[in-house]
Amino acid sequence: MKLLFLSLLLANALMFVWTRWFESPPVPPAANRVAAPTLTLASELPPRTETSLVELDDGAAVDPIPADAAPQPAGLADDRATAGAVSPEDAAPVVGGGNGEVEPTAARDEAVRVADAADLTAPLMCLSLGPFRIESEAGNAAARLEAEGLAPRQRNAEGVVGGGYWVHLPPYPTRADARRAVAEINEKGVPDAYIVRTGEDINAIALGMLTELDRAQRLATQVRAIGFDAQIAERTLTDTVFWVDVDVDNLTRVDPTAFQSSSRRVARLRVENCPGPDAAALD
Repeated sequence: MKLLFLSLLLANALMFVWTRWFESPPVPPAANRVAAPTLTLASELPPRTETSLVELDDGAAVDPIPADAAPQPAGLADDRATAGAVSPEDAAPVVGGGNGEVEPTAARDEAVRVADAADLTAPLMCLSLGPFRIESEAGNAAARLEAEGLAPRQRNAEGVVGGGYWVHLPPYPTRADARRAVAEINEKGVPDAYIVRTGEDINAIALGMLTELDRAQRLATQVRAIGFDAQIAERTLTDTVFWVDVDVDNLTRVDPTAFQSSSRRVARLRVENCPGPDAAALD
């Protein structure tokens, strides 16, 4: 029994020594391999065609095959196609700064938006220069504006041309009564009296329009002294005036003081918004 045990022990030891030092290691299973593309050196590529045409032996001329259309190894062609594929985001134009940094897309869009806004033309506004009492004065102003590159337009309108204190006698019942009163006033030293022939003051007697109140009061006192009830009323006079309308992009383009004349028939000029379409335009 002891001998059997020793025999088995020796057999196991011999088996261990045999498998450890003498038996070949098992061959590992074959791995899944992917065929790598064959690389072709630049020196191995066919030479590029230098001429535009290749003359054949029989005299016929044909277009040569472009160098980049020459057949390429399958692996190299796939690699080039993969390398040339660019996403739309990467293909967008890039604006670089002075230090070589790439400008972000948002900053580029903002720069383009600001540039587009700067190109917009400022809205025009219509201004009226006047009022001119004399049409020729308005024409001279329009010529000056036109010389400055503007497009002026002349028009006429009813406007206040003066005013003051009107000394008068109230309306008489009939025209004959008014005539007798005028004749008497003229005989007593007030030669400028006349009869109002139209309007709400018809048959009244006008004695004078004065710009100063003290002068109007002196005239009224003089007429009252000869037996007539002279009255004073503040009035304004209207007449046809002339305006120059012009479209500008800046309010400072038209300075009314630059067009002011020393003529007494020219009122104080001003600039105001153009009227509506009902304004009468000059021919």
